[in-house]
Amino acid sequence: MAKRFSFLLYMAVAAAGLFLSALLFSCGGKGSTVPELLAPADAALGLPLERNLCAGDIVLADGSKVPAADAENITAEQAAAAVGIVCDPAGRRMIGVRMGGRMQWAPQSSPGYTIKFKLSKSDGSGNWAVIQARRKSGWADAASYPAFYFAQTYRGQGLYRDGWYLPAVNELKTLCAVRTAVSRSLEAVTGQPLEMGWYWSSSMKKYASAYAYYIGVEEGFIVKANKGVRTMVLAMRSF
Repeated sequence: MAKRFSFLLYMAVAAAGLFLSALLFSCGGKGSTVPELLAPADAALGLPLERNLCAGDIVLADGSKVPAADAENITAEQAAAAVGIVCDPAGRRMIGVRMGGRMQWAPQSSPGYTIKFKLSKSDGSGNWAVIQARRKSGWADAASYPAFYFAQTYRGQGLYRDGWYLPAVNELKTLCAVRTAVSRSLEAVTGQPLEMGWYWSSSMKKYASAYAYYIGVEEGFIVKANKGVRTMVLAMRSF
């Protein structure tokens, strides 16, 4: 009886040890290989190599950053390598350092001027694909969607050359909340602060085919505007 109890106790301890080892491995604990895989995976996907990004941080082409607090001390070399300014409190999005001029969402001559697209209000990264998928939308003609064309053809550097898009209205809303930090860092890089005007989003009003949303960065007001209105544009990229 004592031998049987000892055997069962041994098996229980062994099973517990295996379970603990598996748990540590899956959570990145001692003995886990997860931390060693993070950096190569990030580099391959163009994700930020820096952790804990904050609004106003300046992201460089190699994945490093200049913290928002140090923006005024940025070197000429770092400014030349800057690709974007982190533009949300969660550190998951940035805007490109080059702003677009005053452009139309879609002019009256565009097939998209009267098409009701079902476009996201929270994530603009897939909105251009929705337009492309619609037959007779005229998406292949750059003149048909000037604001989209600027954002979709925007090119950064290094890890962040591609992947830019016209932000959704709620993404711009998030930018408004941290506009001061973003503007300060943008000015440090380019010499020009973020213009506190109106910016096109890639979202449109569901039941109004000729209207899309733009937002006033300074006040955070969201307005339904005719797609033919000319206003400012920026490119965004998520991590």
